[in-house]
Amino acid sequence: MIVNLNKPLTDFDGKPVTSGEGPIMLSNLVVQALLAATENERNETPQKKLERWELARKVHNASKTGSDVELSAEEIVLIKTRGAEVLSAPAFGPVAEAIEGKTA
Repeated sequence: MIVNLNKPLTDFDGKPVTSGEGPIMLSNLVVQALLAATENERNETPQKKLERWELARKVHNASKTGSDVELSAEEIVLIKTRGAEVLSAPAFGPVAEAIEGKTA
């Protein structure tokens, strides 16, 4: 599935959420979720960690060029699982909607 994560995180009124460096981008939230250290990864295999690293790099590289990113069903599940685990609801909701192709 081709997904556009080159969008800013927005509030319920559609206004971009910003940090000191500008708008918070959905792609950055996905990368952070994939790379975050969690209690659950204590038993994670090296292969699983490498898969998360490679997916984070894939999303990051697409965002640098302003490109959409093509994600497999397994990659979508991984992003949603990690996002649900480490992102707050106001951050996870828009990421999940973007991945599922939903619009507000």
